[in-house]
Amino acid sequence: MPLDKALEELEKYAKDLSSIGDAKQFMKANKEAFISKWAKVNQYYLYIMNNTQGMSDEFFRAIEIVSDISYNNPSLEEWVEMITKPVNSKTQTEDALAFKGSIEALISEVRDMRYWDTQNVSEIKWELEEYLKKLKENRNLFEFYEYQGLLNNINATLDKIGMFEEMVNSNLMQGIRRM
Repeated sequence: MPLDKALEELEKYAKDLSSIGDAKQFMKANKEAFISKWAKVNQYYLYIMNNTQGMSDEFFRAIEIVSDISYNNPSLEEWVEMITKPVNSKTQTEDALAFKGSIEALISEVRDMRYWDTQNVSEIKWELEEYLKKLKENRNLFEFYEYQGLLNNINATLDKIGMFEEMVNSNLMQGIRRM
């Protein structure tokens, strides 16, 4: 994904997260939605940080976008810090829970999907592939069985998406052949 597109996505998700009101109240009412919103911001922020040169315009723009979240919604300050600060042992547990929650939210979205929009499915596939890379890089945050379960669930969901893409592509190819 080009960095300018990733910055646009980060900004979109940051505005979405900022608009939730009080974080604790929102999380009590809808924990999965909160984790999903926070994970999107975290995902695009990390993607930009991992794919930019230090001190580049994109690097500083990503920091600015994420910092604006806590400026616009002070109740999100500790969540923003989890994204921007180096990890310590307490935040490792919180990060692992948020990471796991984000993966499970995407898997649930695919499992419960009634209408398969190719654009949405493509975005979810990309996100799951990014999480798969991050999961493998951070396997030490999880117990063995938890890690294996997440790995298996991501791969099963990617397989399901792959079957959908094969079906769409074969139907498109048949339609082209008929012309």
